[in-house]
Amino acid sequence: MIIVLMTEDIANNGENLTLGIVINHPNGNDVYKDVPKDYIGEDGTPKNIMAVLKGNEKILAGVGSGKVRQSGRSDHVFVYFADHGAQGLIAFPEDQLSAMDLNRTINYTRMKPTCTKKR
Repeated sequence: MIIVLMTEDIANNGENLTLGIVINHPNGNDVYKDVPKDYIGEDGTPKNIMAVLKGNEKILAGVGSGKVRQSGRSDHVFVYFADHGAQGLIAFPEDQLSAMDLNRTINYTRMKPTCTKKR
């Protein structure tokens, strides 16, 4: 399962010469079009990211796709962030997530799998 959270600040930015399209090199293909978008814009918050990782569907009811991490003890979870943060934090347009809070959330996920049955 892949869950995507993004601020969506590139595709429709007024400085983007190809509105609605994101390319990663001149004359490149659109790398944005087929990306699944579960939590975008204002839904991509520290609170929601931590709820996704913890598998907390209740917090995310009615928000974005509602998808959350569903994994057991033997599963591997990969988390990738790209941001303009600083040491000890991940920056968001309107908020920030401290490394300490993210580490607490990751440690929580190690102790509390969201499912115990193999899918």
